[in-house]
Amino acid sequence: TMRASGAYADGRYASYPAGPCPIELTGSSTAQCNLTGKGLPGLPRWSGSFGGQYTRPILPGDIYARADVSAKTRILGDATGSAYTVIPSYALVNASIGFRSAKGWEIALFARNLFNRDYLQNVTIQAGNSGLIVGTPSDPRMLGVTFRVSK
Repeated sequence: TMRASGAYADGRYASYPAGPCPIELTGSSTAQCNLTGKGLPGLPRWSGSFGGQYTRPILPGDIYARADVSAKTRILGDATGSAYTVIPSYALVNASIGFRSAKGWEIALFARNLFNRDYLQNVTIQAGNSGLIVGTPSDPRMLGVTFRVSK
């Protein structure tokens, strides 16, 4: 089984003539910046995912292998479009292998962020023009086992 999805977004400010200025201009005489036509924060231009699963029947159930890739192009972390808050493009890979019993139980080994990709989930500038930029780092690679029972 194969699956894919994709999205294109070109969100921009229609009119924002008196917006905040990027942190690069902190300390200058510029108090407001025209952000009209600038990209929206938190919105990648392109995002998508691709994945697949292979299932093979074996008595008394199925074994399977699954992998998914999700990717995003660069993201503006702040409304101002500051160069210091741009989150670069990244892709993540998740995978699992498992056994699904005909008796209603399943066990799987899984990996999230399989290649231990470092990325930022979000970036913001501290209020008050203090120069502090705060970001949330990515989750590291996670390996685990799941066991499910269904009736």
